[in-house]
Amino acid sequence: MNAHGSDILPANLSGLSSAELRKLENKIARKHSGMFPWLMVIWAFGNLFFWLSLWPLVILEVIPMWLGFILATISLSLVYLPTHDAQHDIIGRPGTRWRWGSTSCLVMRPLG
Repeated sequence: MNAHGSDILPANLSGLSSAELRKLENKIARKHSGMFPWLMVIWAFGNLFFWLSLWPLVILEVIPMWLGFILATISLSLVYLPTHDAQHDIIGRPGTRWRWGSTSCLVMRPLG
């Protein structure tokens, strides 16, 4: 085992050829692929609920409009990562039962 705590990663990468590095990269990627990205789904739906909650808070003057604008801007910036994953079919691949996750995450990007 090396300093990174992994049996996959050799101690010295400088001596590896491009083909060996690509093979190693694919081996590491396979170790992490296939897991369902629950964090992205929770992040997307949590952000949607937060963004929707800003509307009544501003309309009922619980928070000032300028604060609602700042919070909505931050919310829209933070929703980029889950919707980007959805665009690349990371959340739900075509033909799987999780496909609804990709399409619904894309709908959650109100302005983009």
